[in-house]
Amino acid sequence: MWDRLTLERELAELGAREFEVAPSSIGPFPASPYTLRLDTTNKALRNCVTPVARDRHVSALTGAVVDLTGNPTSPSYFGLNDNEMLYVGSLAKIYPMYAAFELKWRVQEHAKTMIKNGLSTATPGWERKVFAALSKAWQPKLNAAFPGLPQDFPKLAEIFVLSTRGDVKLAERDPPVTDAELDTPVGGTSPQLKAPIGKFRDWMRLMLRWSNNAAAGKCIRALSYPYINGALAAAGFFDPLAKSGLWMSGDYRGNDWLSADRAGQPLSRRWAGLQSRRVSNFTGTACQVARFMTLLAQGRLVDRASSADMLRMMTGGSYIGEGLWQAKPRRDYSLARSKLGLGNDSSYHDCAIIRVDRAAAPKKPIRYVSVVLGSLRTPAHLHKLAVAFHDCIVALH
Repeated sequence: MWDRLTLERELAELGAREFEVAPSSIGPFPASPYTLRLDTTNKALRNCVTPVARDRHVSALTGAVVDLTGNPTSPSYFGLNDNEMLYVGSLAKIYPMYAAFELKWRVQEHAKTMIKNGLSTATPGWERKVFAALSKAWQPKLNAAFPGLPQDFPKLAEIFVLSTRGDVKLAERDPPVTDAELDTPVGGTSPQLKAPIGKFRDWMRLMLRWSNNAAAGKCIRALSYPYINGALAAAGFFDPLAKSGLWMSGDYRGNDWLSADRAGQPLSRRWAGLQSRRVSNFTGTACQVARFMTLLAQGRLVDRASSADMLRMMTGGSYIGEGLWQAKPRRDYSLARSKLGLGNDSSYHDCAIIRVDRAAAPKKPIRYVSVVLGSLRTPAHLHKLAVAFHDCIVALH
């Protein structure tokens, strides 16, 4: 398999010469943050959630809810301690998912431009010129984004397959690994713990469906920490000056960007005490997770096709969905796309896009984003806030 060493060899052979066909001018990361206008002035939503949010257990959580019903341009938003930074466990596995699709779109733009400008795809291995051109153009930008941290670059040939037209797909086994294969224990080992099979896309599905740490590690290391965090910051999900938002500097397997969590980000003071750690490699705020999930639900994260593909992969369990089903009376919903997190400190986290179909209005389902983070030692408090969010959104419609 063509790998990083091959790329370095190709660059060395090319020396100072320019590539035969120049790539497009598109950069490795979004040129500007994703825009999302959230309406925080909805008094009915605020007045509905506030009484539950005062509960002594619920008030300790961080959370956010976004009403997407009717596809508003500026959806109503309510946040609870939503800018506090905390450790979010496996919920952060949605970060490399996004980074992979952001990178895929950008590699495809380069490949199509190079082919349009004359790059021949007739010779086997022609993709190496695309990958080498990207490394030459992008590596300095990744290095500049994180000057004090170890340098790295995405393993493009491990992540992607290019067609002769320049279309880019995530690499997967042929035939692709089925859901049944993902769900089947191996030698008594649960899907959450078994060794990943297949290729990059298969690993990503196992990472999201079963929160498999080994699969997550393979995806994260292939994408690289500089690319994942560079994309998150450029997209507006992490603020480098405030050191706040979505951040990942570990691979769930001990291969951290820097040892002893030294590449981690500081938690808010309250969470540093509650979670018994000053910094973490896997951080988030409810506000930024809600922005991420809202853009995904709107089909605006990377592009509509990428958003739809990401949503199809998010088929694992949900603490939010569990709370709605277990509530008395049960809160029915039609569909949930979610990613939960269970931290190694027994903290429970979840983010979900919920749809509620209505017989009285079949063409106007209720849709909302629900984020609840930091339910310590039990998911019960998470359940309570999730039910409150659900009831208040339903009440608005």
